[in-house]
This record gives sequence, structure tokens and C-alpha cells, in this order.
Amino acid sequence: MVTQPQRPLTVLVVDEHAAVRSALVAALSAAEEIREVRAAGSPGRAAEAAADWQPDVILLEVKRRDGRGLELCRTLAAAAPDARIVIVTSYPDALEELVTSQARVAGYVLKDTQPHELLRAIVRARSTLHKH
Repeated sequence: MVTQPQRPLTVLVVDEHAAVRSALVAALSAAEEIREVRAAGSPGRAAEAAADWQPDVILLEVKRRDGRGLELCRTLAAAAPDARIVIVTSYPDALEELVTSQARVAGYVLKDTQPHELLRAIVRARSTLHKH
């Protein structure tokens, strides 16, 4: 059986820390599986970018200073209904995992995950994308 090549993914990185966003954008932009990476820090800009751009995958840090990361997760899921969300977080949290699992989250990885593992989680999220 011949497998069709996968089209490169579009990824929106959402993290309130500019240095983290820049590092993630740089790392992901170099991957051949990724066509384009954009980034947003504030919840408003993230929701606007998700709604306007409709990325394939949203890479989201939910531990935010304002404590509203899980709410942002639900907002982004509504703004880009065909996108899959991969949570990237500083440390595991059982309640966070439970709540995000109810918001169509396709992956949950720690920030100290190796870059190739993060990329694998993003690519794996593709398998849950809706077929048009």
C-alpha cells in the first residue's frame, strides 16, 4: 500500500513569555513537517490569531500568571474548531490534564521535553484533525 505524503502543518505557539515563544518558533520553523509557525502571547491576540488563521495545531502553555490558561484553552478550541491543541507545560497537574482532555486536547507535554519529542507530539496531533 502506498502512503500519501502528509502536507506540512501550520502551528500557532501561545505562551506569555516572549523568550519561550521565540525559542519554540525557531525550533519548529526548522522542522520539515512544519510549513509555518506563528506566535501570540496575550489571550486576546491568541484568540484572534486562532480565529483568523485557523492553524492545524495550537501549542499552548496553560500555566499563566493570570491563572486563566484552562479558560484560554477552551477559548482557542472554540476560535479554531478544526485545530488540535497540544499543551506544553512546566510541570504535570492532574486537574489540568482532566480539564484539558475535555477541551479536545490532542497532546500534553512538559516544557523540558526534547525538541524531537515535542515535534512528535505536534505531528501526532495531526491524526486527530478533521477530514474536509
